[in-house]
Amino acid sequence: MLNSAFRTSAFRAVSRQSFRYYSAAADGNPPVMTQIRDGLKAAMKAGNNVEKLVLRNIISEVKNRNINEPGSVGTNLKFVGMVRSLIATREKSIEEYQAANRSDLVDKEAAEIEILKKYAGLVPVASDAEIDAKVQAIVDSLPEADRKSINKIMSKIPWKEVESSWNSTRNSIGSSVKRVVGVRSFSTSARASNHSNPLVGN
Repeated sequence: MLNSAFRTSAFRAVSRQSFRYYSAAADGNPPVMTQIRDGLKAAMKAGNNVEKLVLRNIISEVKNRNINEPGSVGTNLKFVGMVRSLIATREKSIEEYQAANRSDLVDKEAAEIEILKKYAGLVPVASDAEIDAKVQAIVDSLPEADRKSINKIMSKIPWKEVESSWNSTRNSIGSSVKRVVGVRSFSTSARASNHSNPLVGN
């Protein structure tokens, strides 16, 4: 009787955990949001006001972006892209605060960046070296005359599979193409091409 009760209790616990995990994806949010909400609860309990503020900002950003463009932050890798944009915003603020000699605000932004990096790190992503290797393989497969052509390279990247097969965001692949080809920005002809620009979206 005791064993039966234990099995029933264990089944219910697993069922609740499974529901929490899959419902995050079902409601249009990335699965990692379950851990973000758990982190918020822990920060509130610990009285960690900075982490609490950052996590509430993340939750708000995901919600607003998915309202404005449904599914725009619907996967873990798109979540990483969003968090990286939040980090970039704070890095820009740090430059401005340093110019204004506001070390207090510099420290505040730096602390928030560390928290953002911590939670972005919950999602495994390919390293720059791994992405560069895949892009380089595509470049090497092209005729010699096409190996500096942004259009040709981008047209060969399997954009629909970058998250599942490359474990990367579009922005990261766009940056990799620039590194591999050795250019600072995409040419006008590349931006005007018919395929998806890797620098658009997360």
